[in-house]
Amino acid sequence: MWTPPEFRPDSPARTARLIRENPFAVMTSMGDGVPLATHVPVIRRPGPDGPPADEVPVDGSILYGHMARANAHWHSLIRSPSALVVFSGPNGYVSPTTYGVTPAAPTWNYAAVHVTGRVRVIDDADATMEVIRATVAALERGREPQWDLGPSLGYARRILPGVVAFEIDVLEVRATFKLSQDKPAELRERVIAEFAASGRGTESELAALMTEVAG
Repeated sequence: MWTPPEFRPDSPARTARLIRENPFAVMTSMGDGVPLATHVPVIRRPGPDGPPADEVPVDGSILYGHMARANAHWHSLIRSPSALVVFSGPNGYVSPTTYGVTPAAPTWNYAAVHVTGRVRVIDDADATMEVIRATVAALERGREPQWDLGPSLGYARRILPGVVAFEIDVLEVRATFKLSQDKPAELRERVIAEFAASGRGTESELAALMTEVAG
């Protein structure tokens, strides 16, 4: 992913937070010479003291994920275990009308993190259940009320054969936060105001992120 210096994240914690808050990722890899992509929940592997803090995954850290066994993508991961996982944050189109100046050009503001790594497909029921438990815990965190897997554990074990879990050993992390940092403060504030009021997609979240970065 190409990232000009002005669009690099201002802190490792911001990159880690985007991964944590946007766990429904796109995992891509090559299979028989053809690019493959699957939308999957991907989380950081929790440590002995619980979920990791907001630090960037580095070489040696682990991501957890799982997909349907009926999805042939996992077969190719055994043969070709290199993968790219894309985490997408809020994004929005910036119209030249927002700037109120001429000349101008349209653009797109967004935040994204690319993680490359080596995949290990898990072929063990207990280890697969560990991935499911960790994923549920990560996704339920912050919700009120939180769903308890315990009463549904028997059901989860019955459907477990239909799931394939995997680990990703992180090799590289690249992040881009393109949030009008290359524009004068006055124009950047106009973009923030437009996104905050738009009601479209994730643009209100994008406005909040732009405000944080500008601050």
